[in-house]
Amino acid sequence: KSLLTTDEFVLAGLTIITTLTMYYLLMGKNHVKKRKRLAADLKIAQDKVHFLEEKLMVLEVDNDKKNRGDDDEIRIFMDGAFDMMH
Repeated sequence: KSLLTTDEFVLAGLTIITTLTMYYLLMGKNHVKKRKRLAADLKIAQDKVHFLEEKLMVLEVDNDKKNRGDDDEIRIFMDGAFDMMH
């Protein structure tokens, strides 16, 4: 025996469809815009990291040419990348 009658099942179905449609119309488009903006920001950040990595490699090559015996390590700390306390 079903827990819902036919009328209750149809009403629940229509309520779910209406709720999802309204959510998409009111909020769904904002999420798409935010995702696109985040994707653009991520691309910019990746380009900056790539540029800095290339610059670091050039500096390391120059440093190796100048100081053949030194093994100085260059560390780059990015804020928010990891917890400095652990």
